[in-house]
Amino acid sequence: MDDTVAAKTEKNQAVCERMIEHSLRRNPTVKFMREALAKAGCPVTEKFFKAENCTLQAGGGFVPQVGISICSNHLLTVTQGEVDMILTHELIHAYDHCRAANLDWTNCQHHACSEIRAANLSGDCKWMLELLRGHTNIRQQHQVCTPNHSIECHELKNSFVRPLANITASGCDPGECLGICGHVESEITWILRRR
Repeated sequence: MDDTVAAKTEKNQAVCERMIEHSLRRNPTVKFMREALAKAGCPVTEKFFKAENCTLQAGGGFVPQVGISICSNHLLTVTQGEVDMILTHELIHAYDHCRAANLDWTNCQHHACSEIRAANLSGDCKWMLELLRGHTNIRQQHQVCTPNHSIECHELKNSFVRPLANITASGCDPGECLGICGHVESEITWILRRR
């Protein structure tokens, strides 16, 4: 890696770390999710969150017992709003992990359900983000985005937890799993809608 690329990488990571700190202090949804985790018996400190350069093409990821990473080198817009959305998405996974007694991230059905909730509640499927991703379907874009985003995240995040090759080896087709949970309402869905 040449000096220019290394300097840009360090700068992006530092900017991302400042945005994470800002989200933790000021974003009402991120603060609410941290409070919900604490009430559920799973408090998270600032050390639970980090900015890093990721080899995977993802905005971030949640790994149980490790924490949440924001991939500073793969942000679409490099804005505070994007970091807020990714943190919210990953905090929903952390909440699901905390609250679901038998949640198994290697189980396609469990993972797909959490992905649908996170995509639906975090803002991942906002029209402008979909446009930036090259998805220009105006009619029913949210209904198309949520399961599609769930499949994409499932495939990527399994790489955070286990090698992607194991998904195919285990016979897990995320597209088939979506019918299991449909639009299941979790506790967090109900809580966020009441706000």
